[in-house]
Amino acid sequence: MKFVSTSDELWRFFQADAQSALAGPQTLADIRSYILASEGMSTTRCVLIGLDGLSHRHAERLFGAHKRVRLSPMLSTVPTTSSTAWTTIMTGAPPSRHGVYGAAQYMPAQKTSVFFFDTRLRAAGIVDRYDISPARETIISDWVQRGWDAHCLGFPAELDGNALIGLWTDQAQCRWLSGSPEERFSNPVKLAREVLEQAGELLESSHSFVFAYLNVDWYIHDHGVDVAVDQAVRESVEWAARFANRSGAKAFLISDHGMRHQPPSEHSLLTDEALLDLCRCPVGGGGRIIYVYPKGSQIDAARARLVAAVGADGIVMTRKEFIDAYHASPLLEPERIGELVVVSGDGRFPGAMPDSPFEHGGVSREEMLAFFAELV
Repeated sequence: MKFVSTSDELWRFFQADAQSALAGPQTLADIRSYILASEGMSTTRCVLIGLDGLSHRHAERLFGAHKRVRLSPMLSTVPTTSSTAWTTIMTGAPPSRHGVYGAAQYMPAQKTSVFFFDTRLRAAGIVDRYDISPARETIISDWVQRGWDAHCLGFPAELDGNALIGLWTDQAQCRWLSGSPEERFSNPVKLAREVLEQAGELLESSHSFVFAYLNVDWYIHDHGVDVAVDQAVRESVEWAARFANRSGAKAFLISDHGMRHQPPSEHSLLTDEALLDLCRCPVGGGGRIIYVYPKGSQIDAARARLVAAVGADGIVMTRKEFIDAYHASPLLEPERIGELVVVSGDGRFPGAMPDSPFEHGGVSREEMLAFFAELV
């Protein structure tokens, strides 16, 4: 698996994969407009099932030959992390416009970096005090403006009130998952059945839209796409096919990114004390891409530390080099991205989860190719 160095190269391998695919959204940012355009006058119910962390390769293996499914690959965001990707899916805006550049990033108004899903921040009242993104129109608001009821399912209860989840689900009626992460996500089949049972109940009402979020990402990190994930995905597709067979019903399945296998690393840049001593705030980014925020006088020392820590397993870039390679300019508050950025290569990487057998965030083919499936 070759390290992908620029957005141009991402497009080249995407186009190679998509040559035989039926027309569909080409990027995550296209999903919102595609779903709106596909709505016919006879549609009275619609479900969007999100399979977090499932790559196009696995989708093609599991249900690519299904006679009711129209499947196509999509390019994910950079980084290929859920915070960035789902914000793009829900708003229809690329990262350069919505400003969510990772799972954690520097927020200029707060003068520090923030991990968006840290529940301790919510308890301290920090998460809800800043404005993450100017992108407020979403897939949810699209349906509400049409007079439909909109529902979101599958998010954990401790994120009720979280600013980023609030952006995604604003104006929706939410049903939250209770229990610990182990109870919620260690059994993908149980998770899929529970969430889709709730979706079925809500979709009995006419003019209802449901976003059903299935977090198989949590499980894949440790187990890969095994028989449990296979079963959960196949059952989800069959459920969607049955639903789409009803009069006036539309069903879509999507993912936000894929994952790739990584050899374990004993080191993480997130806890590297020698590096953090050179920085004005904790590092940011997501998974296999790390943002570093050196103190003004320490940028050369921080670069040297990063080069030594990463070795041949990644590349250290300036903010400008990173933006030029992977993003469209101009960017909303580019200082949210670190002055230095470490992009993973093809092997082990001292990122956010260095000892997980499967990880994402980087720009390999397996991570970058998400999928879009429409039931026909």
